[in-house]
Amino acid sequence: MPGLNTPQFDWVKSRLPNHPKPLGAWYEPEVGANAVVWAAHNPRREVKVGYPTLEAVYGTKLLPGLGDQYLADVGFKGQQTDEPVSPDRPNNLWEPVPGDYGARGSFSKGAKDFSPAAWLATRGEWAAVAGAALVGVALGALTKSDKDDKDNNDKDNGSHGSAKRRGLSETR
Repeated sequence: MPGLNTPQFDWVKSRLPNHPKPLGAWYEPEVGANAVVWAAHNPRREVKVGYPTLEAVYGTKLLPGLGDQYLADVGFKGQQTDEPVSPDRPNNLWEPVPGDYGARGSFSKGAKDFSPAAWLATRGEWAAVAGAALVGVALGALTKSDKDDKDNNDKDNGSHGSAKRRGLSETR
């Protein structure tokens, strides 16, 4: 699951000097919630939501040290704003914070409300059919183009093509 714009950043106990925020690209909570609901009603065990999730999962498999280095370089500064946070602000470490915070946090301005990765993951069959159709159309266009090029070359050379390829002369 990628970073989600939930209220946790407004009441989480933090020792960061500035206000905490999601790291990298983040999404509105409905994007994650829709993926969870879909997963609960379908046999698939995993749904990868958001490009950052794909980066983390497949990046760790392909280049595990690169992700660690990235987080070492940008993780501390990247997960906080430039706004200082009061050390006395309420937090939920020992007890719930009073009030209704809703589902969305204070970072809607930068949040994405759609994830192509989640959309494809929850429509895998259709995506596979559409992808296969596109590949078929592309291959058909390429083979037609190659055939047209051969026919045009044969005409340009003044031959009938098939007779010349079989080694027969045109003057029979």
